[in-house]
This record gives sequence, structure tokens and C-alpha cells, in this order.
Amino acid sequence: MMHVVIQQLCKKYGSKQVLNGINLTLGTGMFGLLGPNGAGKSTLMQILATVIPKTSGDVQIGHCKGGMNVKFVACLATCHKSLAYIAS
Repeated sequence: MMHVVIQQLCKKYGSKQVLNGINLTLGTGMFGLLGPNGAGKSTLMQILATVIPKTSGDVQIGHCKGGMNVKFVACLATCHKSLAYIAS
């Protein structure tokens, strides 16, 4: 059973804050993100899929906790079938 836990996740591009203190816990199942353009949906998914680094906060996917480091990415490879990011 894989859970996703996000705590105080933030992302900045220069001085522009695009994600600010996101807290989210997801259990098993299928979920979608809904929101207006510019709300940070793609940014959040790119962080979860390790496409871009977070500025601060904690991300845990299954038993893997971390960010854009080699250990976290290698850990995610063990559960790659459960997480996907499809670019628009």
C-alpha cells in the first residue's frame, strides 16, 4: 500500500512563490488535481515525479522520503508503476 505525504511544500522561481506550505496526505486509489490555470498543479506533479526540485518542505512517497537526490530517485524506481507524470 503506497501513501503520498506532503508537508509544508514550497516552490519558488526566483522571488515568485508558486507553492506555499502545501500539506496533503493521499492513501491508495486514483486521484486527480483540479484547479485554475496557474494554481500550481503541474509544478506539484513535477516535484513529486522529481522532474524539478522543491524549494523546501518534505515529500514522502511510499517508504521513500526526500527530494531530488539520487537515493530518493532510486527508491522511487521501486514503485514507478504507481506514480506517473504526463507533460501537457
